[in-house]
Amino acid sequence: MRLTTALFFTPSGRVIHKHGIEPDVVVLIEEINLRKLMFQRRYLKTLGKDEFTRMHGVETIEDEQLEAALKVVRDRTVLR
Repeated sequence: MRLTTALFFTPSGRVIHKHGIEPDVVVLIEEINLRKLMFQRRYLKTLGKDEFTRMHGVETIEDEQLEAALKVVRDRTVLR
């Protein structure tokens, strides 16, 4: 028998095991837009925007959560 135990830490050493992490930036999203985004994320990878719209009959929507995350990463990269 093998028993493995582990704790999860942030890069700064804070224990997050069983607690998780509160996000620095919260971007709320409506349920209907979440469903649209999940569908879009699944199929847009293999199709371009125009092809996606033509095949599925819906326009793509902006992923505000992804854009907010990218902005944080870009801003932190510039500051370093």
